Amino acid sequence: MLAECGCRIRLYWEIELFQAVDPQRVRNSLKRISADPYDLEAWMLVVKDAQTRRIDDSRETFEALIKLFPTSGRFWKIYIEQEV
Repeated sequence: MLAECGCRIRLYWEIELFQAVDPQRVRNSLKRISADPYDLEAWMLVVKDAQTRRIDDSRETFEALIKLFPTSGRFWKIYIEQEV
């Protein structure tokens, strides 16, 4: 039963993760990042948007993220998974 529950949570997360993000929200998040580069809430929205696009179109976003947070295993994992 626990494994079944975990699968449902993971499936829900993956569905939520790959839904399109409102372009206006992405633009607002980019403005917030310009004002405060360490705004994680804004970065997460930008990353969610980048994950819905091809890596060629989103590589610059991931490179900027990794440059700012080089020790974040979570961000490295997301970037690597997008490359694969």
